[in-house]
Amino acid sequence: MNSIPYILGFLCGFVVVALVALLLRYVFKKKNGVLCGEYDERQKAIQGRGYKYAYFTMLISVVAGALFDVWTGVKWIELFPFAVLCLWLSLCVFVTYCISKDAYVSFQAKRKVLILIFAVSALMNLGIALMEIICGDGIITGGCLNLTSANLFTGAASLQIALALCIRAIYDRVQGECE
Repeated sequence: MNSIPYILGFLCGFVVVALVALLLRYVFKKKNGVLCGEYDERQKAIQGRGYKYAYFTMLISVVAGALFDVWTGVKWIELFPFAVLCLWLSLCVFVTYCISKDAYVSFQAKRKVLILIFAVSALMNLGIALMEIICGDGIITGGCLNLTSANLFTGAASLQIALALCIRAIYDRVQGECE
């Protein structure tokens, strides 16, 4: 069981990250047009299908994890990292689907900045996980994946999204040169 100071520290960190994210969203939206949310009808329809696929991914991953636990009795992951894993699986399905159908980035948004944001997030989270694996308790505690694995999942998912955005940018550039 985690101590009260640990829980309070985690909550304070969560609040600080949320406030910084809101501030960055405001700054980027005003200055760079990175997060402009103006989508056409086609993009909104594709996003709706993406939400549906993400919902079913979340549903399937949660049920599969629960069934695995009930049927085998093997505790392979703690609750918080499992929730983060299911969240990122779902978000990666949504984001990758929308990127592949050209409905994730609005027409006014700057894709390079989004790629940079996801790449930096990936490097930070993978770095935190690596340092915790090397210098800390590792990734496995008592035979199951611990809190460190949440950083690992976040880093891997951010890297996947950055790569999907890069691949789409390259595809769009090649398509533009062919026309």
